[in-house]
Amino acid sequence: MKLIRNLLNNSLLNPASWIAWSLIFISIFLITQLLGWRADTSIISRTVDPARGTTQKLLLQGTLYTLSYFATVVLAPILLLTSALYILTIHLIPKGPISPPKRSV
Repeated sequence: MKLIRNLLNNSLLNPASWIAWSLIFISIFLITQLLGWRADTSIISRTVDPARGTTQKLLLQGTLYTLSYFATVVLAPILLLTSALYILTIHLIPKGPISPPKRSV
């Protein structure tokens, strides 16, 4: 919780927070995968296994799994690539004033 609070208090326009958010998305997906919530996404096609629990519980678990899956597959790579490109461009752009080229006579 402290990490998320720090991320929300800090600027969202820095590569460290982008990397942290992508790691949060990936960890949430891994937790839902390990809990076996992938089977609960069957509620999307209106097939409910009553042995797995109540409809509300299955709906919540299936929704959380689906959202965490899409965040991991779509958002996390974008955030990681953006932070890598941002860091590379910061290091490639020269700092300070650019002097004009000297003429050779």
